[in-house]
Amino acid sequence: MAAILIVDDMPIFREPIEVVLRGEGFETATASNGKEALAAMAVARPDLVLLDLGMPVMDGLSCLRHMRATQRFKSTPVIILSAESDRVHITEAVKLGITGYLLKSGFSLKAMLEKVRATFSPTTAAPKTASHAPLAVVGPPRTRFASPLPSATSTPVAPAIPNHAPPAVASVRTGQNIAARAPSDSERENAAATDFKSLKPILTRSDLMERLKACEELKGFSPTVSQVLKITASPNSSLEAVSKAVRQDQAMALKILKLANSSVYSRGDRVDTIQQAILRIGMQSIRQAVLNVGVVERFSSPAFREHVSTAHFWEHSIACGIIAAEIAHAMDGKEADSAFTSGLLHDLGRVIFAEALGDRYIGVIETARRLNVPLELVETRMLLLNHADVMDRLLNAWKFPRHLVEPIMYHHLSAGSVRGVAPTRMPEILRLGLANRLAHAMLLGTSGNETIYPTEEHCRALNIAPATIRAIGESARQQTDDTKYALMSHAACQAWPRRSEQLRATLTAPFRPVYISAAPEIDAFRIFCNELAGPRTEEPPNVAVVHIASAKERRLLGERLIAAERDAAVQPLPLLMLSPAGQTTLDSGIIGGRRCTTVGTPAAVHHVIAAASTLLRTTGEREAA
Repeated sequence: MAAILIVDDMPIFREPIEVVLRGEGFETATASNGKEALAAMAVARPDLVLLDLGMPVMDGLSCLRHMRATQRFKSTPVIILSAESDRVHITEAVKLGITGYLLKSGFSLKAMLEKVRATFSPTTAAPKTASHAPLAVVGPPRTRFASPLPSATSTPVAPAIPNHAPPAVASVRTGQNIAARAPSDSERENAAATDFKSLKPILTRSDLMERLKACEELKGFSPTVSQVLKITASPNSSLEAVSKAVRQDQAMALKILKLANSSVYSRGDRVDTIQQAILRIGMQSIRQAVLNVGVVERFSSPAFREHVSTAHFWEHSIACGIIAAEIAHAMDGKEADSAFTSGLLHDLGRVIFAEALGDRYIGVIETARRLNVPLELVETRMLLLNHADVMDRLLNAWKFPRHLVEPIMYHHLSAGSVRGVAPTRMPEILRLGLANRLAHAMLLGTSGNETIYPTEEHCRALNIAPATIRAIGESARQQTDDTKYALMSHAACQAWPRRSEQLRATLTAPFRPVYISAAPEIDAFRIFCNELAGPRTEEPPNVAVVHIASAKERRLLGERLIAAERDAAVQPLPLLMLSPAGQTTLDSGIIGGRRCTTVGTPAAVHHVIAAASTLLRTTGEREAA
């Protein structure tokens, strides 16, 4: 299909567009300013450019001038994405030659798709020949902690978090009829985008930097941690010296023993001495392992007053580390300890925000939930940087190696974007990104951003087999329990309720889904639905959940749904459909007569629960009647 370059500095506009276009079979790439767009086009020429006018670094009009001044791009179709105030610039753009324009104030994905389709003739939209180079993906710039930050009065540019479109709010339908006065998907998206774009920083740059500066120093760590770090800073440090330092602290010694016998390092008989534990972990990695223990100790006091318990935060982080280590073992058997450390520390910036900002950061979390926007985007808007940017500076100050820092910086990115911003670290970054997504789906704790993200792209990019995902699902919870009790004090682990049980209790009725997708073995939404459902029972299913990753899958998934209902000997079930930005549904012949609802992906956990609860409640009311 045709290749389309989407150029917009606002992820909340850019990403739903990309998801919808991909769902329609188009090849897509993104850029967050005109300079990046020109770089992408220099690698491979797009068939169409969707171009925002108001962007930093290089605006859309300047980019268009460069295109028209270059012979190769003189006739490339361009559709302008514009704010109302850009009308004078639109006039100039028309003179330079554009196919059309869309005003953001009245923007809808449906209108955008119609204009894109109208741009192409049947021959243009046909599949490309092998000689046509694929469109390069140019990653957006990251706001680096050490770089000059925008002033408190400016509007910071949010980094791109590909595939993080705001989830569409579910609306209950009967067949194709949406409930009266329910807002449309485009109205909801426009409202969220407008609210997000209006967010302003809540403190000045100097205030923020001052509050975070204290975290750069290794203060608050135990004397044992400090001593081991001092010893291992020397290339001539000895095994005996490290062992002696660890043995002097009984609590530290016990944690190192448990860590050495955990799944991260253990692939043989158990070790029972500190010296054996250090040999298993390795002199190269013992500094990192001790610092891991020290970080968990240092940041285990309650930091979040609301929304996130510290215990659940560390459960998520430890689970992410465990899963990343398992993926590393499955891939090549190497770097499991580095993978574990990256997972353990990937969200630590949120604890630091909570400690440094208190209720202000709680307000950031609440804003993200209210707008249904990923927390890291709201962090960048309201705090001028996100939690990954904090860890970039912090880990460099703690002298962590670069191969550990970059996965933490970029773990939210899609496979295509990672290829653009850090191609040499792609396996490590995607490994951590997949581990994070699986930990979220398995409801192993929570980091404050309760969103379920697709995993198919990561699994395919890493060549992860379904059997590996199945094995992780069977073992990750127990391994997480073992490791969290090894790393955290007994007091911190008391009253540690399962997140899945907490969420299950909020449902209006038992959740017994039939789950349908094109690749259920590697599908995070299938894992999440199983966790939400809880232990299997002999009772028949009471709801169908269908994940439609692409419009091309509609017919196949409809057939699978009918077959699954026939095998379960049930009538057509209430239907919950998950699709990118909530834009794709099953064919009308499948939907007809059912109670159904749609939720956009990535999906906020509370949206899925609300949608499922509504369907289950409606079903119960109908059965009672």
